Parts: sequence; structure tokens; C-alpha cells
Amino acid sequence: MHAPNRTGVLLAARLLASLVALPLQHASASAVEKRVQVENDEFLVSCDAGPIATDYTAETESGVKPNGKYATQRGANKGLISLMDQGGRKTKTFVVPHQQILALVQVKLDATILERTDLVFTAKTLIAVHVSTANAGIFTESEVYPLPVGANGEVEKSLVRNEDVVQMLTIGLASYRENKCTP
Repeated sequence: MHAPNRTGVLLAARLLASLVALPLQHASASAVEKRVQVENDEFLVSCDAGPIATDYTAETESGVKPNGKYATQRGANKGLISLMDQGGRKTKTFVVPHQQILALVQVKLDATILERTDLVFTAKTLIAVHVSTANAGIFTESEVYPLPVGANGEVEKSLVRNEDVVQMLTIGLASYRENKCTP
């Protein structure tokens, strides 16, 4: 009998984690969770008005060596985070200091795949971070969308071209505005 390799174990762990409704990363004890039905899809929404105790870090994961042949051939060695306001430029880290975070909202498709959008509210900007898997779950990637918020509170969404992200962003904004992250 063969022992499982590291990649297989990571893929199995990632699949198991995506099957379970995970609590909002970086959340305080006051986080509020609810389910939202939109047409045939069900979403899990977590909302936390803070105070947030830890910095927000865009999620990435690689089931292979970052500088190995497989990762290099797919561009993952340049980073698994895409800065969408900079033409999708790749970077290895993206952090929002907790002192700047007013609230966090996470919208996750209730399915067996990892797909979610985190909404990080700051004083001047809403940062939408879309997290998903690629290459059969070998990579977890994040797309970062800094979205300006107007004086009237409206969010400029024109940077977001992915309809799934727009849908999760709309659900997250509605949840935040409806109850300001309170039960």
C-alpha cells in the first residue's frame, strides 16, 4: 500500500474544507452568519463589524513547489494574487492592516468547490477579494478589486467583469447594508 503524496493530501484537505461552511477568516466573536438564496444558488454570508483583531491577508495555496516546473509553466511562481486594478499584475502577498478595516463580509457559494468573495470595508475603499481554485484544486488564487466608494455610499463596480464576482459582491453589499453586520 502506498503512502499518500503531499499533493494528494493537500487536495483532499482543500476539498473537505470547501464542503464545510467555514467561519469568516479573521473574524471576531461578533461575526453574524446567514444563508441567502438567489435563484437556484445558495450562498453563505458571514459579516463582521469588528473590531477586527488581525490583518486581512488574501488567501493563496499551492499544492506544488512554488518554483517547480509545474508552477512555473502556469505562472504561479510570480504569485497567486492578481491585482485587477493593475491589469491583473501578479503578486505574492496582499494585506490590509486590521486598523484600516471597518467590517468584513464573506460570501461563499454553498457548493463543493471553493469560490467566495471577501468584502473588506475601509474608510475610502471597498476591497473585493475573489478566492477560487485552479488547475484541479492545485492552486488557490485570489483576485483583488479595490473599488471606490462614492459620497453617497455607492460602490463603483465597473472594474469587476466576472459575473459571479458581481453577484457575490451584490449579495455581500446588500447583507452589509441591511443589518450593518448585526443579528
